Amino acid sequence: MLEILLETNGTDVITTAQREAYTEYKKKEKKFFNAMQVKAKDTFRGANGKDDYEVVPQSLYIDRDGNYGWICEKAWDGEQIAVILSDGDVKLADTDILYKYKEVIADKTKTRWKVSDNIYVSVFGVLTSLKVDRAESFLYDDDLLSSKEVELLLWTRDVLESDALVPYVTDYCNMIYSRRSYKRLEKTDLPHEVEFKKITIDQRAKSEVEDWTDAYITGDCVCSQNEGIKIEFKDKCLLNIGTNEPGIYE
Repeated sequence: MLEILLETNGTDVITTAQREAYTEYKKKEKKFFNAMQVKAKDTFRGANGKDDYEVVPQSLYIDRDGNYGWICEKAWDGEQIAVILSDGDVKLADTDILYKYKEVIADKTKTRWKVSDNIYVSVFGVLTSLKVDRAESFLYDDDLLSSKEVELLLWTRDVLESDALVPYVTDYCNMIYSRRSYKRLEKTDLPHEVEFKKITIDQRAKSEVEDWTDAYITGDCVCSQNEGIKIEFKDKCLLNIGTNEPGIYE
């Protein structure tokens, strides 16, 4: 049994795009299901004893523009995950992203970015939303980023999506674990281990900041418990991975 959820604008009228999307979905349903299981196994199997990678569809959501996907339950932990079906290959995503996938599509060609925007990034195989921030805390949330700041923001997104950080983050987490346990991580443990929250662009003059960086990513990390994780870049190169500084992570 699959629940059908349709985006509305306050009326009961189903759009032509929604009808066409459902017709397309029914033709590809079995193919989507098989591809989703392969994607889930490749993304989530790891060193920590998971032996059931099945993802079970519960609802099909279709927005008014015809973007659609499943809300699913992960068999191994019971948590929900979205699977985007209407954008070529199946994509695993945070659940709420399915309901605003038009924003994800718009991000691909977006040129004007401001502080407090969300940027959609595929991190360790799962599409997620990160807050855009600027190092100067006194500036207003709706300030536009400069062209140089936008360049750095998009470069940081590309680095995350390229998996270039995977070996470094894995080594960092294993170094922390080696101090207190025998737990060891592989790449496919990272979606459970690390949750990035924010990309911060730092374009202050080098003379103003003792430990100057171009940009940094901050978030939550199981291995560091309450201290979080911070990945710093300088001159578009990885500078450091460590715990978060007080006051940066929200």
